[in-house]
Amino acid sequence: MQPGFLSTLLLAILVVTPVLAQTSQGSRNVSLLGRAPVRAGGAVVALALDQRRPLAYVAHESGISVVDTEHFGVVSSWTLGLDGIRDVVQFGDQGVALATEQGVRFAAVSDDGSLVPGRFAPASGIRALAGYRHSSGASYLLAAGKNGVTVMGDESSALIPVPDDVPGRERGAFGVYAAYDLSSEQDRLYMAAAGGYFVFDISDVVAAELLTWVNSAAIQNGVGIQASPDATTIVTTTDYASAPVRIFDLRPALDGTISQVRTASGAWTADWRSHAERFQVRWPYVFVAGRDQGFRMFNMRNVYEPYSTAWFRTAQPGAELGAIDIDVRNSDGLVAVLDADTGLWLLQIEDFRGWDGRGWGFGNISAVQDWDQGPLGADQW
Repeated sequence: MQPGFLSTLLLAILVVTPVLAQTSQGSRNVSLLGRAPVRAGGAVVALALDQRRPLAYVAHESGISVVDTEHFGVVSSWTLGLDGIRDVVQFGDQGVALATEQGVRFAAVSDDGSLVPGRFAPASGIRALAGYRHSSGASYLLAAGKNGVTVMGDESSALIPVPDDVPGRERGAFGVYAAYDLSSEQDRLYMAAAGGYFVFDISDVVAAELLTWVNSAAIQNGVGIQASPDATTIVTTTDYASAPVRIFDLRPALDGTISQVRTASGAWTADWRSHAERFQVRWPYVFVAGRDQGFRMFNMRNVYEPYSTAWFRTAQPGAELGAIDIDVRNSDGLVAVLDADTGLWLLQIEDFRGWDGRGWGFGNISAVQDWDQGPLGADQW
């Protein structure tokens, strides 16, 4: 273990009997599998599920805890000795990446949850991370920050800035997502930033090409963004209270019918007074960390009329933060919700036992990466 890191073994804390019936805490199609208090390492800020192992990574302001999602307890923790952690993502089959105010810390994670710190990549002003397995076979870490999106790879890296003609572009980027588009055979990067939302072709990472810009008058700063598996629509959030989750149809801009997308096709909110920023798309479902509303889920099959399908209240009444992050494990459908006040909640949705885009007639493309095979052939069984 390197100096500056603290590794501590903690006991599993709490096991909760599944909630199957309708209660005041959730809809009847949501079961509570268990929860783990995770505030011991400081205020929690972000969450990432391991997609192959029963582990969850919970980032704190100055460290990270690893949670056993089968026994509902913390199994290991680090303290980085640095404040300002902003995000955590799974990177590779057995690793994680943490965004700090000074840069990105990489680490390997063993099957028992112990952590081995790796290299540190200096960078300032990072707000959010995403991992991407490129069609070339390269693995990239995408870091959204004040300068735009930095694409970090072992052999090539690049900075994709907010375009020059965007008002307030100096505010930079707040969110990032990347996915392969099977129809165009392009690697696409989606940036949520000052001025709205931007779509780039990053098939050649060092020569990114802007494909379109979602420029809505209602949005000053884009914060969250993910695309549908067929790359035709994006689901987005912004940074002001009462803002709904907006869905934009990109097709008229991508085919040249219009120059920019300005109007949302659909919008959803649990409560107009509430504020949600982080979510996960597993088409046609969108899983939302709804702050004071806790966990919420809606169906976007008809983008013009999205509707709620499940909910579970993790937040205490009057919570200022509440549910702040969420992740979904594709292999078994586990939903993990991170509440800044009450800890990590592990949920199961009735009739949602996993997700594979091929079962819906799409490629198997989501925020979950195939670190072995990459996106090519994602439409083949």
